[in-house]
Amino acid sequence: MFKNTISNLGRIRQVVEVLVRYGFEDVVTSTALRRLITQKRRLSWQHAERPVFETSRWERVRMVIEELGPTFIKLAQAMSNRPDLLPEALIDEFQKLQSDVPPFDVRVAREIIERELGQPITEVFSEFDEKPLGSASIGQVHRAKLLTGEDVVVKVQRPDVQEKVRTDLSLLHELVRLTAGFLRNHGLSNPQDIVDAFERSMMKELDYTSEARSMEQFRKLYEAYETFYIPKPYRELSTAKILVIEFVSGCKITDKAQLLEWGLSPEKVAETGMDIYLTQIFEFGIFHADPHPGNVLVRPDGTIVLIDFGMVGKLSKQQKYAFAGVFIGMARQDARSMALNFRRLALTADIPDMRTFEADLNDLIEDFTMLDVKEMSMSDLADRLQVIIYDYKLQVPGPYS
Repeated sequence: MFKNTISNLGRIRQVVEVLVRYGFEDVVTSTALRRLITQKRRLSWQHAERPVFETSRWERVRMVIEELGPTFIKLAQAMSNRPDLLPEALIDEFQKLQSDVPPFDVRVAREIIERELGQPITEVFSEFDEKPLGSASIGQVHRAKLLTGEDVVVKVQRPDVQEKVRTDLSLLHELVRLTAGFLRNHGLSNPQDIVDAFERSMMKELDYTSEARSMEQFRKLYEAYETFYIPKPYRELSTAKILVIEFVSGCKITDKAQLLEWGLSPEKVAETGMDIYLTQIFEFGIFHADPHPGNVLVRPDGTIVLIDFGMVGKLSKQQKYAFAGVFIGMARQDARSMALNFRRLALTADIPDMRTFEADLNDLIEDFTMLDVKEMSMSDLADRLQVIIYDYKLQVPGPYS
């Protein structure tokens, strides 16, 4: 059973130690992970006094993810956009995760840039800031100025990152295989499919030319939108391992203090962001699949800027129609229509009790139709829909469907 586990054995045992340290012996003892620990160790857990944690179970899940490292953090961050799969309290914890890791040597970064471009860095950039703006699991970003005067950022892929990501993905597959029953019992009906999709997305993310193409596609789709901006990629200066894009300044969409200082309404900005995301789904059928706060900036004039297009999702025509049908049913106060379109949209399980489902949707409709137009909020509506989606375990299209 464990012949494919041998190469990951040491790392899996480390995972077990982390789980136990944070009070998740139940995960270990109720899954195949228990076979990777000695009987003596299992007995010691049974007789040991259980520590009293001052943090919630969901907070400790986040702490486990933080210890397991960048690839796990990246998966958890993306899963924080899946209210159809995870409870709201866990999503709140995953949204706190930060993927910053120590930067690698700038001399190595310069070597990679020069090797990829085939020329000295001074023949491309008049300025190159040696201190990274940020550093994450896949690469790090430096500010620079082109010889032609444009301010840009240069994303440089970490050396040997592909091998490290493949190793972590192999470990993820193995962990899911060993804990599949436990995960299914806790609401994740297809954990292996999620990891498979995550692997495809990660391998695509390791090719920066794919990200540049996605940015160009979004720029073309939104060229007429005044409230939304995508930085320009410099394709002629980009390769699979480096990406040069226009520098755009702004604050995180969650930085309420800065928004207020600029005279912007955080609520209005959030509404604009939601409107933009809905146009991605309903109008274009292509969406930014990793819209956590670090990837959404706001300019002083209120323009929303999306960065980091490493993960992009696409919807089929049928999925677009089903999404639209949900909101049309809402507008027509037709809970039956909403329920049928949700069923068309669901990727996995059917809805066993359609009457109860329709009743919950009807309650939602009644709550919102009683509001004055000025009181209606797309964000509030989305939040309510997310709760219903999770309660009925409706897996809807997303980044890892």
